[in-house]
Amino acid sequence: MPTAPPTRCTTPGCHQLATRKGRCDAHPSSGWIDRPRPQDRDRSTTRRNQTTASEWQRTRSRVLRDHHNTCHVCGLPGADQVDHIIPIGLGGARKDPANLAPIHAEPCHRNKTAKELTEMRRNATAQQRAMQSEANESETN
Repeated sequence: MPTAPPTRCTTPGCHQLATRKGRCDAHPSSGWIDRPRPQDRDRSTTRRNQTTASEWQRTRSRVLRDHHNTCHVCGLPGADQVDHIIPIGLGGARKDPANLAPIHAEPCHRNKTAKELTEMRRNATAQQRAMQSEANESETN
């Protein structure tokens, strides 16, 4: 029965012939032990930025209570949601109580969010234009 011809070791820079599982005797396979797992990538950052449902409910209740359910946009009572005063997309803190305030869902929150999205789009467009002009300047020089 024919067998496959020997191949080189899969370790970068090694030119020895592979003896077992694509590796030479000097570079044995460690199996799955050293391989990075996708779920381990940025786990500490992800957990640090996430808020569990129970944490958010406690924070939300505290913010509404401390501000007497008064909307920070229109100043009227009856606010039913909590809003980030400075949006996270514009550099606001996600969990900082000083960045959280009560807001009415309609129309205050909807209008405020629309204005913030417009501002973020405008900033992104300005950044793209600045990068394009820098690239054009470097090409001409």
